[in-house]
Amino acid sequence: MTPQSRCRVFCLLVVPWSVSGCWLEKTSGEPVPLDPRFYAAVEEQQGAPGVGGGPSVPFTTYDGPMVVISGTISSPDSGSIEIDIRTPDPLAEGGVKGHGKIQLEETGPYELSVPLNLGELELQAFQDLDGDGPGGDDPFAQVKLVVADANLTEIDFALEPGARGSAAGPEHSEAAPGAPGGDPGEGPVHQEMPPGGEGAEPPPGEGGSDGEPPSPGGIPPFVGMEGDTVQITGTLLWPEAREGVFVDLDLFQPSETAGGGREMLGKLKLPVGDFSFAAPASFGPIILEAFVDLDNNGPGQGDPMGRYAANPVTIGRSDVSGIVISLAVTGDGRMPGDSPQPPMNRPDGL
Repeated sequence: MTPQSRCRVFCLLVVPWSVSGCWLEKTSGEPVPLDPRFYAAVEEQQGAPGVGGGPSVPFTTYDGPMVVISGTISSPDSGSIEIDIRTPDPLAEGGVKGHGKIQLEETGPYELSVPLNLGELELQAFQDLDGDGPGGDDPFAQVKLVVADANLTEIDFALEPGARGSAAGPEHSEAAPGAPGGDPGEGPVHQEMPPGGEGAEPPPGEGGSDGEPPSPGGIPPFVGMEGDTVQITGTLLWPEAREGVFVDLDLFQPSETAGGGREMLGKLKLPVGDFSFAAPASFGPIILEAFVDLDNNGPGQGDPMGRYAANPVTIGRSDVSGIVISLAVTGDGRMPGDSPQPPMNRPDGL
């Protein structure tokens, strides 16, 4: 056989609900599988077609029974689709555990195999138009499922541009439960702005009028929201308070689409003691956490921190008072709280 007669053929077999690929080598009248060494390294880096790259392939280490999730994806934009597979897990960084992703060349039908009785599952589908991860005006959609012992069909995504962020007002920063300001390993890094630093808001005033709590500095929450407001008042306790050091009071809003289940609304920089701020009436639930960034490098080891024990605070039509947050240094540099419990009835290894 001459070198010119020897050829390699790459083929893709596309069926209505799945995508599979293979490499064949023609050495005689019948095609035979190509030596796996030819494509093993490529699949390790790029992943199988329609699945995802290398280590991001979902559930590769699980060898138990599976069920199939299927549906269609629609979007006003053309181009490839990514679906991130996640499960809520309070023991994982950010409160969610990633299990990889599948990648599709275009909108249309998709299919995903997941472990039987996996339980709660989050699927986030998006088009990364600018190559910097899902966000901004990227088309996005999310569904939450409970996986039991049967296939799930007609799990459809209708991607909408900008759906992952805020539709109006300031763009939110994500933060994960248990890590004030966000988890550096997942999503945007916590942006710290100490008083007097570049881009910082002015520090709080020395005191309010007529004995009222001092006006807060920081990153004002609820920007652009109009209408009636109510007052949120409380006290920040830190026995080892130092003169001239301010407390960061972070405000979050629970969110089903944000990583970690919440979005950052803003930050107030306050002295230890009584505080007060205005919030839109009937805004709904908010989460309050506080910390002191002693070394100006973001919250972490050695920094006092604490959260309101009765989070979330529900903002209705009346003022809210009596919020007390006690700050203390924690052993692991994370927000204090009850030890999270692992997910129940999930297959071993997941």
